Amino acid sequence: MTKDIEIRYTQNQKEVGSFDLAVNRNYKNANGEYDTDFFKCIAWGNLAKTIQTYTSKGSQIAIEGRVENRTYQANDGTNRYVTEVVVEGVHLIDFKKNETATTDEVVRVDDFEQLPF
Repeated sequence: MTKDIEIRYTQNQKEVGSFDLAVNRNYKNANGEYDTDFFKCIAWGNLAKTIQTYTSKGSQIAIEGRVENRTYQANDGTNRYVTEVVVEGVHLIDFKKNETATTDEVVRVDDFEQLPF
């Protein structure tokens, strides 16, 4: 994780968290280095709370989810396009905030909410 999860609430008071995940490619580039891809991720409700409780910037996690494209209108009136991973499950590989959790812990949310726009 490149930063701590940021929790906010929708107009309908649904809790949603967003964070960025860095993923190294499994091969080296022409310079002998591993390239890194960055993914915007969102998690809803209890899953967002769990991620907030057990992770922080630098945590290593594996996620399950789906990739979604969406459009929203920015404050300046322009349309913005976003591709993000909607997290449906998370495997906590290491822990920055709570060392008592087990490394086999898997958290799933089956009743997550869709974005309201």
